[in-house]
Amino acid sequence: MLFSIRKSLSIVLLILTALYAISATINTMSAISEYRRALKIHSNNIIADALFNAVQHYGFERGRVNVVLRDAGPVSQMESNRIFIRQQRDAGDDALNNAMDRIKMAGLFTPEVDRITSQWTAVQYLRADGDRECSIPLAERTKELVPRWFETMTSFINSIEALLEVLSSDEDNFDATARELFYIKMRTLALRNTSGPECSMVLASYGTNGTLPAEDLKKIFSLRGASTLLVEDVASAVQRIRDPRLKEAMLNFRQLYEQEFLPIQRASLDAIYSGAPLPLERAQYSKIMVDALKSIAPVMEASVAVTRDHIDATLENARTKSLLRIGLFLTFLALALLMLLFVKDKVSNRIKTMAQVMTGLSSNQDCEIPYQAASDEVGEMARSVVVFRENMIRRREADAHLLKDLEDRRTLLDTIPQQVWYQSDEHTYGVVNKSHAKFLGRPINEIEFSKLADVMPEHAKATEASAEVIAARETVISEEWTRNAAGELRLLNVTRHPKFAVDGRFEYLVCFAEDITEQRQAEQLRDDVERIIRHDIKSPLMGLHSLATYAMEGACVPFSEIAPMMVKSVQQVMKLIDSSDKLYRMEQGTYRPHCTLFPLSAPIQSITTAVRQLCELRHVSIRLDKGEDILVFGEEFLIEDMLLNSRS
Repeated sequence: MLFSIRKSLSIVLLILTALYAISATINTMSAISEYRRALKIHSNNIIADALFNAVQHYGFERGRVNVVLRDAGPVSQMESNRIFIRQQRDAGDDALNNAMDRIKMAGLFTPEVDRITSQWTAVQYLRADGDRECSIPLAERTKELVPRWFETMTSFINSIEALLEVLSSDEDNFDATARELFYIKMRTLALRNTSGPECSMVLASYGTNGTLPAEDLKKIFSLRGASTLLVEDVASAVQRIRDPRLKEAMLNFRQLYEQEFLPIQRASLDAIYSGAPLPLERAQYSKIMVDALKSIAPVMEASVAVTRDHIDATLENARTKSLLRIGLFLTFLALALLMLLFVKDKVSNRIKTMAQVMTGLSSNQDCEIPYQAASDEVGEMARSVVVFRENMIRRREADAHLLKDLEDRRTLLDTIPQQVWYQSDEHTYGVVNKSHAKFLGRPINEIEFSKLADVMPEHAKATEASAEVIAARETVISEEWTRNAAGELRLLNVTRHPKFAVDGRFEYLVCFAEDITEQRQAEQLRDDVERIIRHDIKSPLMGLHSLATYAMEGACVPFSEIAPMMVKSVQQVMKLIDSSDKLYRMEQGTYRPHCTLFPLSAPIQSITTAVRQLCELRHVSIRLDKGEDILVFGEEFLIEDMLLNSRS
């Protein structure tokens, strides 16, 4: 039992440890998965920042080349623009190459990546043509290059923006806040891509005295409308993010772009459209335009910085959470191991030792009981085991005494000639003695605790009698005819005594039986012998009585004649009394007569003599015909008594 408890305790602890370990493993794997996702988001953000930088620099390159290709000024004065173009181009290429390398490492192969790769060669050729055109006067330049340059670079930039859109729209790459920040960056980038070309074309009109082709005017007005919508989208998104850096950058942008630049831009467009003089000099417009476009950069930089900080914080949080869960998991495993070792040392092993001690005690071994001085539950168990051992020793001694007492009682029970047996109820045997087992002709072990119906031939009467005794709740003595093992019908004097507990509950039935068959037969034989003797004595006594009566009546016959008959009758009575033992043995069938040869006339003559006088007194004649004497082989007295009885 104790071993089972120890084993169950270990199993429960192992199950609890396993369940917590599984839960902790799931949480740890979730944290690791979250950390990996944060790493992926961080890596994708680096790629996105590089692509944003590439788009930003390519946008400046596209706009400045577009301005230079339309500028009619001296080529020598365009060197600063060419330097700016090379700087923006190199920075854009570095950013794009960095992004493409990381994309290859991350395995982010998409149609947008293929499109950028396929457009790269055309952009390189177009750049070479643009550099050559920017180094010659306007009159010698190819007019078709300007729209081709703008369209090709715009398509190339759009491909990069499409890749950015794919990265930012994937929920597996960025969370909701990061996607919102990406939306601000994309809208800000789109604002730069619309306002930049718009300003470039308007600035180009300042180099041509305010004249622009109708197609360029349509593009300018289309870009103006798109820029207005983009400004509202960016402002709304910044309000949702509620970051002070974004709000400050957006406030500065609106002041420089909407309040200072847009009125001049509208006036310039009105002048170009109506053919009126431009409102400002080229240098003045260029300065205001550049300041307005530069105010877009802080918004984009703020969104990039906020995005980076958010993703870095997410990564750090995921890393901290992963390390914390891993640490907690390892700590729990260590604590669980220590707990198991502690339970094994302080509980399981001690319980095992106590179980071995109790097993030894139960096997009657003298065992030393440990942990008696301990103050915990095992100590209490040890002290209880000490008490148990003392009680067990006393119980063992008591059992020995009880066993001896039971053996003595069993010996006494088996030496009693009377039949003794117990019954647990009216149907079931308990303990029986040898006399009862011998009477039933069965071994004791087959009778004890068996059903009466399986052992006793006439069980129905015994069961009914036992039930009546239990119901009557008193001792009952009865005589019952029962067949023994030999099939003989025996008369038993049965005493049944019910035993009840203090609360009145029936416990058992004690039964005693004595075979009184021979006693009853002896009593019957005694009665039979007495009856025979009374009958046999009656005849001589009646003769004596008649003679005495006759004498008292004063008969004339002398007494000397009556006296022989009286003596004969008295002798007959005495012989009958002496022969009572013969009669008893005759009834038993054990008497052996003493036979001799004698003449039959002798007992007949004796009987005739005994009754002659009595017959004469009663006027009865008696005649004896003498014929041939017959010899008889027998006991003369018995034959004479038989003939006398037949006379009477």
